[in-house]
Amino acid sequence: MLGALALCYAGIALAVAHDLRLANTARDLALGGVLVFGSALSYALYLLGNGRVVGRLGALRVTALASLVACGLGIGQFLLLRPPTALVQPGPVLGLALTMALFSTVLPVWGVAEAIRRLGPGLVALTSSLGPIVTLLLAWLLLDEAWGVAQLTGAALVIAGVIVMARR
Repeated sequence: MLGALALCYAGIALAVAHDLRLANTARDLALGGVLVFGSALSYALYLLGNGRVVGRLGALRVTALASLVACGLGIGQFLLLRPPTALVQPGPVLGLALTMALFSTVLPVWGVAEAIRRLGPGLVALTSSLGPIVTLLLAWLLLDEAWGVAQLTGAALVIAGVIVMARR
């Protein structure tokens, strides 16, 4: 598992290393690194904690609770920063918001909870390392961004790491 994890992290580092030149200052680079590390740490803690809770409550209940908490916090922040009248939006905007909430939040949260229940948090965390590679692929397909040797090599390392783990 450690070898597969090393392959995945090496691949991600290689695939995104070219973006380091986009940082304006060392301070920007350090702040970005701290934010990425904090995000990775909080996601790892979420996966570990979620594994225990899903075992007790089930994926559907965990999804409902997580969605309720997230929704409550989001609405609370909105009401702190904006007047309630800002909620009045045209029908198509509300429809898009509902669609995004379902397909970008509720279904992925449920999918992760169900995957943790079936596979365990370790394999789910490792498989989620495909995320940056899928992002690179979509950027190439949808935004016509170029891929270099580093991105292709990084993608291959991540895929190899996930395959090594899956074969285990």
